[in-house]
Amino acid sequence: DRLGGNLPCLLGPVPSGGGPPKEEAPRLNGYEPLSRINAGGMGVVWRVRDLQFGRTLAIKVMKARRCNDPDAVHRFLAEAQITGQLTHPFIVPIHAMGRLPDNRPYYTMKLVEGKTLAALLESRPDPSARPTELVQIFGQVCQAVAFAHSRAIIHRDLKPANVMVGAHGEVQ
Repeated sequence: DRLGGNLPCLLGPVPSGGGPPKEEAPRLNGYEPLSRINAGGMGVVWRVRDLQFGRTLAIKVMKARRCNDPDAVHRFLAEAQITGQLTHPFIVPIHAMGRLPDNRPYYTMKLVEGKTLAALLESRPDPSARPTELVQIFGQVCQAVAFAHSRAIIHRDLKPANVMVGAHGEVQ
């Protein structure tokens, strides 16, 4: 099983009460919430300030409405733990994971400043524009996926909206 360490204690029993009524900014010692970045089916990503290191990070927080589903909580935490084991230049590093005081699971990760591949594709004047840049991006995506596959990990939601291209052209 790839999921060892502290995952079982983070899963724990699901407390009654259902968690917070809405998707509030994360309140966690050592981090200052700055702004909401985006949301997906499972979680909301926030920009936060890591007060210990004086750096800006991203924190993905499980959506409150999903917190009462033990299977969803397990998948969310497994995503963090598995990604945290994949040290590769084109895979976003995970720094920490846990639960917020309101019991929502979270994990912190490198903040990639840039655009999604989806946004880059949409911003082209025509479909044939910027082929060299796109082939380089595709090559980096392939390297990250090949690395994950070599570790028996399959990305189950690979799409242009989930590929970040940083300000310096780095792919994550």
